[in-house]
Amino acid sequence: MVIRNNKMLILGTIPPPIGGVSIHTDRLISYLKKKRIPFKFLDIRRNNLKDILVAGFKSEYIHLHTSNSYFRLLVIIFFSFIGKRVIFTFHGNLGRYKGFRNFLDVLSIKAAFLPILINDSSYKSALRYNSQSKQIPAFIPPQVEEQLPKTVTLRINELKETYGFVFATNAFGFVYDRYGRETYQITTLIELFSELKMALVVADPSGSYKSHYIKNQVYLPSNILLISERYSFYEVLKLSDCLLRITTTDGDSLSVKEALHLNRLVVASNVVNRPEGTFLVGLSKQEIREGILIAPSNPRPRTAVVNGAEIVAEVYQKLINSRS
Repeated sequence: MVIRNNKMLILGTIPPPIGGVSIHTDRLISYLKKKRIPFKFLDIRRNNLKDILVAGFKSEYIHLHTSNSYFRLLVIIFFSFIGKRVIFTFHGNLGRYKGFRNFLDVLSIKAAFLPILINDSSYKSALRYNSQSKQIPAFIPPQVEEQLPKTVTLRINELKETYGFVFATNAFGFVYDRYGRETYQITTLIELFSELKMALVVADPSGSYKSHYIKNQVYLPSNILLISERYSFYEVLKLSDCLLRITTTDGDSLSVKEALHLNRLVVASNVVNRPEGTFLVGLSKQEIREGILIAPSNPRPRTAVVNGAEIVAEVYQKLINSRS
């Protein structure tokens, strides 16, 4: 996919596959189009290197969206060397990796024209390396309405009728953090809900949890629904009562902001700063269990959620006007 315009080049990915970065980028470019902010977009997975280089040479600013530390630093160094001003959004929590990769992330922040951090702790760390660092929330509400298949909607509604309260959680693959812990803690949640008379919907568009459970003959009880297709988690949240964001590391979770935007309850691990209105729990199985049991009695949050695309659009407009 190529969206054409002049001074601002956005490099990133859009679905498929579905992921936190690709969803963010897709919503950002949709918002910018609506606001008539001039830019050009190239998908770093679908466009070849020649297209990226040519577009980069013709642009004044390059805004990069990627979680790949090596590719990010390479892009920043190359385009900065030829006189381009590189912006990048750091999708994640600064310092989440082990030594060398963290070192690369710090170098990227030092070398970039404008590093954008999505949570408070990362922003404060980045300021030590680059005073131009800016904090902009990752949340952007969906720009188009999506639909779940009727079979999925029916199944979630059946869970709600049977159990009265539906929890939802999501994952972008069966992955581990730098300490060898399961990042999305889905296994722990399934163990807990297997013992509880409460409903859980697990959305994993990568399909890796489904493959893992089939391979290891893991049985999912009737109160747990595993969605392995690429459906909108925002639509799943609309049908749910509470988001469980029990991760061992995080950035500025899109799912948390989506849930709060919909006035859904949120129970999240206290591994990073979380927005107001979030009920925090530790990572021990007992603490997670207590958070799940308490959730139905908690009041619904009424938290105003900032649309990050509005701030990005303002930044773009100022940069474009300043170089006119």
